[in-house]
Amino acid sequence: MDREQILALTADGLKENLERLGLMTSGRKATLQDRLMEHFGLNVSEDEDAEFDDAGSRRSERGSTTERSIFTLRDIEDSLTPFSGSGQPSLEQWLQDQNISIPSSY
Repeated sequence: MDREQILALTADGLKENLERLGLMTSGRKATLQDRLMEHFGLNVSEDEDAEFDDAGSRRSERGSTTERSIFTLRDIEDSLTPFSGSGQPSLEQWLQDQNISIPSSY
């Protein structure tokens, strides 16, 4: 199988091929594509021609693939200094320290 054939498969088609090869069939379509390409020794690399559709899914042009960074709420929580609400620092100071601006209409 070549890259274009793999990228043309539906999620069900990818799962069928992976199952036939004895490989894991779980994950998103992009993960399934990557797994199948890796099995056939095809390069799974970033390419500037790749884009994402409105739903955030990977869409490829000219057979290219790319990965997308996904941030979770945990990542955001870990990037903030905890706020205790005890008055030190004040809410305004904490927001300023976190580089969070609140519109003046609030």
